[in-house]
Amino acid sequence: MALVGLIMAGGIGTRMKSATNKLLHPILGREVIRFPVESLREGGAERVVLVVGPHNQETLKGFFQEKVEYALQSKPLGTADAVKAGVRELGGFQGELLITVGDNPYLDAATVKEFLEYHRAEENDVSIITTEFDNPPPYGRIVKDRQGRFLRIVEEVVASPEEKRIKEVSSSIFVFRWPRLLSCLERVEDHNPKREFFLVDAINIGAAEGLKVGIFKVEEQEITEGINNREDLTSAISYFNRKNQKRLGEGGVTFVSPENTFVEFDVEIGNDTVVYPFNYLRRGTVVPPGSTVFPFTYR
Repeated sequence: MALVGLIMAGGIGTRMKSATNKLLHPILGREVIRFPVESLREGGAERVVLVVGPHNQETLKGFFQEKVEYALQSKPLGTADAVKAGVRELGGFQGELLITVGDNPYLDAATVKEFLEYHRAEENDVSIITTEFDNPPPYGRIVKDRQGRFLRIVEEVVASPEEKRIKEVSSSIFVFRWPRLLSCLERVEDHNPKREFFLVDAINIGAAEGLKVGIFKVEEQEITEGINNREDLTSAISYFNRKNQKRLGEGGVTFVSPENTFVEFDVEIGNDTVVYPFNYLRRGTVVPPGSTVFPFTYR
């Protein structure tokens, strides 16, 4: 079945306090927006559509050029409105539509593939990636019945005190059997304190009308997180720095002080190499096997 990836990338990102669009801030040599685009491509998407805003349309077009398609959301009226803007570019598409957000770097290709396998095996109309927190952040809560079956998603802004105590939250990563949800999307209203059109309301409408909604629960809490401010960016840098070092460590590289060493993506280090503290190895760096990287190297 054909797969299209739709990435909501129209956020302004004012909390970054930066003249650079937040989606173009680098995480170890790789821009934020590149993560979801590459994950969807590697996960099997035949097409990737970026829903952009007037403020970043030309910037992102220049960045990716013809590698992705673009849909303009003229005003930031919510996630359902963003998807409606993207859907206009799909024409009569029928297949699977995987939706995510442009500021989330944590969705990898392996998870995309596992998510799709689950969705297909269960023959769901909609599938949602979720995770649990002891103290949930302000994300949509997953409401289930006593048998553990999905009932609805409730955004925190409209959740009751009881609903806010639910520990399982939505990741804002969905896959739809398209176009079954299209009529539901058209009926979403903005009756909420934000006066926005919530995508989860389309899912709730579909569930109430008998469409099958499945939950793909993961342990990795990071998958719900986006890059909204500098602290989020720093956390992502630390997370992927650990992953990069772990991959290289499994290949025979010793990092004497991992927390004081930074390794960008696409760095190659041969086995039996020792990397001492206070080094920053940039994208494209190649270190031969058996090397010693002494402190204070930046290359």
